[in-house]
Amino acid sequence: MQTKSEFPGIADTALYTARLIIHGTQIARHTLFPSQEEAQVTTLMQRAQVQIEKRAVDMANDLASIVLNR
Repeated sequence: MQTKSEFPGIADTALYTARLIIHGTQIARHTLFPSQEEAQVTTLMQRAQVQIEKRAVDMANDLASIVLNR
């Protein structure tokens, strides 16, 4: 049985993991399914690089929070 002190850590880890998954799917979505205008002026690699740069800090923060909560 889990104690009360263990539950918030598990919930925090689950929420940070969910955020990490959301950021990853956003990167994939915006890279693989761009708007028509964006598809005409950028390549797949350029779109991926821009999306990763946009979300890198948030993803690093989520990863750090997951590791520190363990």
